[in-house]
Amino acid sequence: MKHLSSYIKIPWGLICTATTLMMLDSLLNGVSLTAIAPILDRVFNRAPFTLPDTFPSFLASGFRRLVESINNLPPLILLRNILLLLLCAFLVKAIVAYYQYYFNNKFSLQVVTRLRTKIFNKYLLIPLGDSQKKKVGERLSHFTYDVTILGNVLNTVLSKLILNIFQVLVIFAILLSINWRLSLLALLILPAFAWPLARLGRSIRKLAVQGQVSIGRLNSFIQEVLVNLPIVKAFVAEDREKVRFDREAENFLRLSLKSARRQAALAQITEIVATAGGALFIYVGAREVIGGVLSSGYFLTFIAGLFALLAPLKSVVNSLAQLQLAAAVFPRVFNVLDEETERETGKKILKGLREEIRFNNVFFHYGRKPILKGLTFRLAKGKRLGIVGESGVGKTTIINLLLRFYTPTKGSITIDGLPISEFTLTSYRKIFGLVTQEPLLFNDTIANNIAYGKPDTTMEEIITAAQIANIHSFIESLPEGYQTLIGERGTLLSGGEKQRLALARAILINPEILILDEATSNLDSESERLVQEGLEKAMAGRACLIIAHQLSTLQNCDWILVMEGGRIIEEGSHQDLMMRQGRYHYLFTIQQRGAT
Repeated sequence: MKHLSSYIKIPWGLICTATTLMMLDSLLNGVSLTAIAPILDRVFNRAPFTLPDTFPSFLASGFRRLVESINNLPPLILLRNILLLLLCAFLVKAIVAYYQYYFNNKFSLQVVTRLRTKIFNKYLLIPLGDSQKKKVGERLSHFTYDVTILGNVLNTVLSKLILNIFQVLVIFAILLSINWRLSLLALLILPAFAWPLARLGRSIRKLAVQGQVSIGRLNSFIQEVLVNLPIVKAFVAEDREKVRFDREAENFLRLSLKSARRQAALAQITEIVATAGGALFIYVGAREVIGGVLSSGYFLTFIAGLFALLAPLKSVVNSLAQLQLAAAVFPRVFNVLDEETERETGKKILKGLREEIRFNNVFFHYGRKPILKGLTFRLAKGKRLGIVGESGVGKTTIINLLLRFYTPTKGSITIDGLPISEFTLTSYRKIFGLVTQEPLLFNDTIANNIAYGKPDTTMEEIITAAQIANIHSFIESLPEGYQTLIGERGTLLSGGEKQRLALARAILINPEILILDEATSNLDSESERLVQEGLEKAMAGRACLIIAHQLSTLQNCDWILVMEGGRIIEEGSHQDLMMRQGRYHYLFTIQQRGAT
């Protein structure tokens, strides 16, 4: 809990209130138990009520008047008073238990909610490169599996552990007041409970770690199949995916059953130890009664207390076993919370692009693999820069570096002569608008998707952006217009409609630099025409970085870079490059022939 408090605010007031109520609950259980002795000895045996010989002398003097009052009462009146006392105790106990349960749940739910919020915020701040190293399913498993286990521990296991520890202490104190010799015998048996906990606990924790890894793989697999379901069906791969799922699910089942067997063994071993201890107590206690050391009423009270002690003691052992599982979860959660976030190195506020952004001899390695090898170029204000090249030459890496998703391995990127790292991430990224090859949309309305980068915008601005992107007429033709839900990842729209919607989203924020990453790829002729018309209107007066597979879309660029193997092998205007009859001329000619 101390380690957890370094990440989130712990509602200590709630847990203190719940703990206090647990203590009161345990004391009320003790009142119920101590009422048994006078009922048995005074009411049924008509014997005078006396304190046991082993009752501590420093407490006995304070109880003498109470003992005299009990002995002066007729048996039936004493029985009535004892029953009323028990009834009141159980009534108060019910109220206490109600609020103890409520406050404990409120505490655990607040901690879990704050923990989930902290993890989600961490995911938003993790550098893109680090985030992509883990599968989405693994990330989700921290929410669905790890945090759920921690919630169960806080909500049930931890509360039961605290409550039962208090009950054990209260009941043991009562037993100690009745007969200290029998109580010490109970202490000698307690180590027998600790042995299976230590022996099996390590195994349970190890299996828990393996189970968490397995459920993470299972989540990743399910998500991957659901996202790619059209491909699975198109290639008739359902049976193969079922086999893969069965293999992963069987592995998780095997680990879960192993853990269940060990937890079941732990519970039964402790129950056997408890039963054996109970038998020993009965034998030793009977000798005390026969020897006149202990009355039969107090002996039966001791036995009742002993059996009342077994339930919370067993629950304590089981709770400690569950904590072994939580002990395996905590490191995984803390590893997420300890991940490095994007470093906010800059303090300056970027107010806009005045002249240019420049790459100065930029190198970038992904791990040990070199991606970019000494790139030098400039993107001037109001100009269009095109980048072409085969897949894997580093075109998208340039965008990632430009948006500060990645940091150059060597070299620098400057804006108006200053390193981009000197500016705050928020002010720097606000000058960009991004349209990617695969439009990334949200399961929300069309209006909210367009307004994603500027949520406080007006409907008029949304419509204007849609008109520039050539999608307003289509939206107006829908029954619900701009309030139409587009489905997960925009599945209810066509490729061209999604692309124009993404373009409208970029236009709305009025970026100074518009980045188009294969924005017209994979579209049919009509969709490409509509998107291209929207792009022409959107690019007017802006600095634009255009990555395109269709070289015909780059003819109006002011400057074009031709890349190969992470380097720039040609650069110039469309006319210049065609006149050189180099790599660009070859690629352009091939595409034109294919088009005809």
